[in-house]
Amino acid sequence: MRNLLAAAAACFVLPLGAHAASVTVNLTPGTLFTTDQIGAFATTGGDMDGMLVTGTFAGGASETLTFNGTGGTAGSTGAGSFSVALNGNSFTESWSVNVSSGLLTSLQLQGAPGDTIFDVATSLAGGSTENSANGWTFEETSNLSGAIVATYSNNVALTGDAPVGDLYESLFIDLSGLAGGGLSSTQTLAFRADTDNAAAGSSVVPAIPLPASFPLILAGLGALGLTRKRRKA
Repeated sequence: MRNLLAAAAACFVLPLGAHAASVTVNLTPGTLFTTDQIGAFATTGGDMDGMLVTGTFAGGASETLTFNGTGGTAGSTGAGSFSVALNGNSFTESWSVNVSSGLLTSLQLQGAPGDTIFDVATSLAGGSTENSANGWTFEETSNLSGAIVATYSNNVALTGDAPVGDLYESLFIDLSGLAGGGLSSTQTLAFRADTDNAAAGSSVVPAIPLPASFPLILAGLGALGLTRKRRKA
């Protein structure tokens, strides 16, 4: 496995292409997550049951939906309400976000509860995790005006290996730079963002950190072994 990307956040501005909104993509290592094995690299909405999606509205109020099947709808909290859907697989098809009321300023997708992993393009990451094909980095496809910032965070690695930098547990989409300050009920946000899944029987979980004293224990064992060798000599 290749070494971890630099700890400092990497920032990339994608070309505008056919859409009007400018898109900036950030990659931040964040908290390391691990999984035993990648199970699928052409995932559909039905593979993501349990993923959490939090929408934040103008004024700061937020609500969270649990992804179920092809998507899900959050209940109204007075701040507004929104829905997220994915029909087909995430590599070739677009996600869609709709707002029934309020002004949506950001969207946070947390994949771990649904054993979902966000997969950016190999050319952007500099490599590909084993059993994870080339991903597709966030791209807006709905022809909105303004600017969008998409931030991938929390590297995902195979258990026992260092992360390559192509897989992430979380995707945060900042919509506050859109014309009007966010996504309104008269608009639909469509975007492409590829995902993988953990293999059956595996989970996407935070890596277990080594105790702070572990390096000292190893150093002590090494010193003890050296002392014994000297005594034998």
